[in-house]
Amino acid sequence: MDDTQSILIGVINYGQGPNVPWPPRKNGKIILMEPTWLYGTSKGPKPYTYLVSEPGKKEPIINVVPLEVAYFHWAVELDPVSGNLRRATISKDDEDPWFDNRVSSLCPKIKKKRYEDEPFDATHNPFDSIDDPAWTDWYTNGVVFKMRKLSARMSAEEFMRG
Repeated sequence: MDDTQSILIGVINYGQGPNVPWPPRKNGKIILMEPTWLYGTSKGPKPYTYLVSEPGKKEPIINVVPLEVAYFHWAVELDPVSGNLRRATISKDDEDPWFDNRVSSLCPKIKKKRYEDEPFDATHNPFDSIDDPAWTDWYTNGVVFKMRKLSARMSAEEFMRG
């Protein structure tokens, strides 16, 4: 058995990032990012929902997933030197890092005028599709990861007490 299979990652999702002062709103309510993403197994894809944990609450909601799922969804890996968790922002090859892959493939696009203060003009000031800055800020800064190595199966409650 691979040693990393005994590692579980606790994902604390705050639903938005700290750096975008205008969180997206719908009907006056702030929209929080609470995705359900699939991860394939030999039995087929399994859904993982990352519930939002409200900042300042005594007990945050911890979404517990295996390390391989955290890597696939969040580009979280073990640093080979320190053994600590880090985002996979470095690539051994000349390829894009897995973190960049996740942002570019998961991030919704929004339309933005090339020059915000000028009126729309199809030639001079068209709309460009860009990565949603609120989503990118949330994905990069609005999620916290904690690691536990297991000797036996553990529930989310046991993970929190550990």
